[in-house]
Amino acid sequence: MARPRTHRWCCFRGAGATSASFVDVLRRLASRRHVHAVDILGDTGRSIPGPGRPRTITVLGWLEEVLDALGVDEVDLVGHSYGAMIALAYATGGHRDRVRHLTLLEPTSCFAGFRAGHMLRALPTLVALEP
Repeated sequence: MARPRTHRWCCFRGAGATSASFVDVLRRLASRRHVHAVDILGDTGRSIPGPGRPRTITVLGWLEEVLDALGVDEVDLVGHSYGAMIALAYATGGHRDRVRHLTLLEPTSCFAGFRAGHMLRALPTLVALEP
């Protein structure tokens, strides 16, 4: 007999934040669904930060491993900012059969690039200075 398919929600937050940024959303979703809030590989949270952010293809492979380890067959993805970019890349890539629904909140660089003025204002927060 085949095992029943499992369905979960998975939330990804923006860069530099932790999964705790979804605490209010999780409280509401978890009353009706099984939800995972995942800190993205190589970023703030439970990962060990490296010298730079891992390539998107590396993060997508890691995400596939996470969902496999959790026993998730179908997933509804919710992503904010950088997390939305990861969720969109996963949902439109080779994993689209696994994604049931996709919710993007303030997606970063998904549909258009950044204006030069925005990048200049953001530059001090993007450059890590060594002590």
